Amino acid sequence: MLCTGKIDKKLNSSRDVVKTRFVVYDESPLLKKLVYDELSRDEGVDILEIFKDYKSFKEYLSSLSKVVDGVIINLLMDKEKRRDLINIILDLKWYTANFIIIANINPERLKVAQQILGISHIVFIDYFGNLDLKNIFDIKERVSQEVYKIKSSRIKRKLSNTPKAIVIAASTGGPKTIEYIFRNLETKVEMPIFIVQHMVDGYTKQFADRLSHVCSYEICEGRDGQVPENNVVYIAPSGYHMEINSSGRISLNVNAPVNNVRPSADVLFASASKVYKDGLLGIVLTGMGRDAADGVRAIKIHGGSTIAQTQRSSIVFGMPKAAIETGMVDKVLSTEDIMFEILKHAGKL
Repeated sequence: MLCTGKIDKKLNSSRDVVKTRFVVYDESPLLKKLVYDELSRDEGVDILEIFKDYKSFKEYLSSLSKVVDGVIINLLMDKEKRRDLINIILDLKWYTANFIIIANINPERLKVAQQILGISHIVFIDYFGNLDLKNIFDIKERVSQEVYKIKSSRIKRKLSNTPKAIVIAASTGGPKTIEYIFRNLETKVEMPIFIVQHMVDGYTKQFADRLSHVCSYEICEGRDGQVPENNVVYIAPSGYHMEINSSGRISLNVNAPVNNVRPSADVLFASASKVYKDGLLGIVLTGMGRDAADGVRAIKIHGGSTIAQTQRSSIVFGMPKAAIETGMVDKVLSTEDIMFEILKHAGKL
């Protein structure tokens, strides 16, 4: 179901058991018996729903696709439904769910479909002709292999000892967006968060104080030599570049502006990427200019993940657009979906 409003502090998740969650749409009872019943016996797999009715599945998918790990679809449907479903998947292309699509489709048409979709986390399991017993056992094996890959990836992320952090860049429209995120993000992420918000000199302290009064996180300006703590949000003071040095401490300097701004998100992102590597999530929010574009490159080079805000949810699309144009942005998400991605990065979903 669609999550709205504040995100509850108490999520039903275990640190010991990593559940990989799937939603299934299938009109074939034979596939259900031989494929999904077996998956449901896997302790590491949680099949949330199996749908036969397309309308119900469509409504469920549009709301839950943000928080599931995989969607398994058997395309035994008429052409109109199939076309509609492909359009839905295109709309969901930046979400994190993996799609396993079982399709009775000509190999040549499959190549065209894959080129149109162009989405890395979609796997087609194709067969051509009638769905007979041989096809079903082959599909069963291939689905199991893809599910295992998704499970393994999730478990590796869960068990990683890499220290984690989040870096956020924003300019015009940023204060309102940042306040919305942290006002509603009540679940603690157990990692430090660093923000560069372009503001007039002297106003970052006021911004930090205001945020502290409306959210459950501790918010402060970063101080030189400070050791970052989990669940604390550090805002770069106006007029200072904020970096994370090799010892993991906050470092402030008044070096020349980068992209005509100081603090610069590029400076923060690049320094943090060297310390947190694949444990870093970089988020580019609304703002004018191209600050953070080079920063997302640095994050990706060091194995981290990157997000940009959608044009529709941005007040000014300059910074997110520049980041997206680098080709180094993993997902383009609305403000609400960014909150869910933060929780996923923290292993809370």
